[in-house]
Amino acid sequence: MESSLITDIIVIVGLNLLFAAPHSILASNRLKSAVAGKFPGFMPFYRLAYNAISLISIYLLVRFAPRPDIIIYKIESPLRYFIFALQAFGISGFLYTLWYFDGSELLGLNQVIRKMKGRYDVNSLDEESRLMVKGPYRYSRHPLYFFCFFITLAWPKMDLFYFITAVSFVAYFYIGSVYEERKLVERFGDDYRRYQASTGRIFPKLKSLIK
Repeated sequence: MESSLITDIIVIVGLNLLFAAPHSILASNRLKSAVAGKFPGFMPFYRLAYNAISLISIYLLVRFAPRPDIIIYKIESPLRYFIFALQAFGISGFLYTLWYFDGSELLGLNQVIRKMKGRYDVNSLDEESRLMVKGPYRYSRHPLYFFCFFITLAWPKMDLFYFITAVSFVAYFYIGSVYEERKLVERFGDDYRRYQASTGRIFPKLKSLIK
């Protein structure tokens, strides 16, 4: 029984890595530049392929990960309502942050449209972006990750599968933000460095909340 449980944990962790590793590697500018150099005609479709691979890896995790019958904790009423309130806060904040995104660019549709119109710049790699410091970005450099903390962790019932997956995703949020910011510094230079100095990475700085 103990051996079976250890195997289940290894498989769950492995499937989480199957999502995180390709997601990070494919997002690197080094790989994008290599692809752009050898296969420039593919770059308008790079973001679409990236999103498709991410969805497939999440499907594999949900579909094939074992589900050990082990409950880490279960929160009963009235505290359950507090947990639901945290979930609602996370979901509302996540949707609010998406308002500041160009969804078509994020999905990869704009890139294909630019290709069809003959306006795609291969030097932009897989997306065109600008430095966003408004709305939720005034308080967090990665507000989507901030709100995802609440969506991911605020559950009244936590089993072993979901606990491992939640911890894996939270770790990925932080590690991913480190690599993402290297690209942002490369793209925006001192403007982003000043933004880093004044704004919390994921959790807001106290001074940004009271100013």
